[in-house]
Amino acid sequence: MDLGYIRLPACKSQQDLDKGIAHLEQAGNLPKSSISLDRSDGKNPDRKELQDVLRALHPGDVLHILSLEHLANNIEDLQRIIKKIRDKKAEVHLHSDGVTINAADSESTTQIMLEILGVIAKWQKNLDQERDLEEERDTKRLDTYWS
Repeated sequence: MDLGYIRLPACKSQQDLDKGIAHLEQAGNLPKSSISLDRSDGKNPDRKELQDVLRALHPGDVLHILSLEHLANNIEDLQRIIKKIRDKKAEVHLHSDGVTINAADSESTTQIMLEILGVIAKWQKNLDQERDLEEERDTKRLDTYWS
């Protein structure tokens, strides 16, 4: 069985959520009813929606995720969550990275891949934050100029 999981903080718009659902429906060939939605901030790896999805997994199932940040906010939590999925003999497909992690992958290969992807995700998040700060500074400069 294929399941989807989307975690977007409540501060993100409904439009962002709708785009994520549409992407998983199309890319993962999933019906909307098989996609779990989580509006929490992701700081807690034991959040209810994620735990419900993990409990629903069976051997051979595939969990479709848009990106790593939907699963965890740090490498340690990500590794624990992936281990739970692999222990159930299920797979994770990360659509943004085009990567599938399954129980047949060696533990060391999976760990290295997750660390590399985690570093890239953190770097991207930092770039996004820097861009947001720069846009905010530009807006303040324009507001001051036009005042």
